[in-house]
Amino acid sequence: MRFRILYISILTILALLIMLIGCNTFTTGKISEGTIEYAVSYPPTKKDNFMTSLLPATINYNFKNNEASVDLEISMGIVTTSLIANLNKKQVTQTLTVMGKKYAVILDTVGVEKLIQKEPKRKITFLPDKKTIAGYNCLKARVDFEADTIPDFDVYYTNDINIETPNWSSPFREIKGVLMEFRIQKYGVDMILTAKNVIKKEIEEGHFELSPDFKIITIEEMDKMFEDMN
Repeated sequence: MRFRILYISILTILALLIMLIGCNTFTTGKISEGTIEYAVSYPPTKKDNFMTSLLPATINYNFKNNEASVDLEISMGIVTTSLIANLNKKQVTQTLTVMGKKYAVILDTVGVEKLIQKEPKRKITFLPDKKTIAGYNCLKARVDFEADTIPDFDVYYTNDINIETPNWSSPFREIKGVLMEFRIQKYGVDMILTAKNVIKKEIEEGHFELSPDFKIITIEEMDKMFEDMN
């Protein structure tokens, strides 16, 4: 059961990070190639925190031109996963490696939209509050959920990183800036992501390419694979 919970936790992170890599194009003038490092914290709950000890404390978001990726290593490398966006093809690829076996799910815009439609309904209110995160000036927005059972929370975003429409494929599509502090609450997992560094650096060629040794499967097949591990 814990392996299944770990998988759901991974998907929770990746589902929300789809919005971060869903940008339309990277513009010139400011940083256009590099890495945003997010610190991940897990607020204490009454539930067993064993699984959170296996989840990452840092997430790196790499971007260059019209491509981006998020790479995670969980449980001392037993599980590795990544999310790769090819923005020219409007395509998102999720990879998963478990004990040497490699799988990949490729989503088009329809597949991404299906994930977004599963998210709880929310209202976003823009506020005048400001905050500095990782050296960037950030503005505040309030996220209010229609369901009373889901706690509301604040997010901070910046307009000083030149990534155009970074949230077009997410429930946060009203926010035009890059998210620098936000919260994930899903499947009983509560995570806070805060940008700690924005690094301008060269991303090596081929970083965003899917190697041919991955087996292409559907997201339903990936779900079933982990259900069978229980």
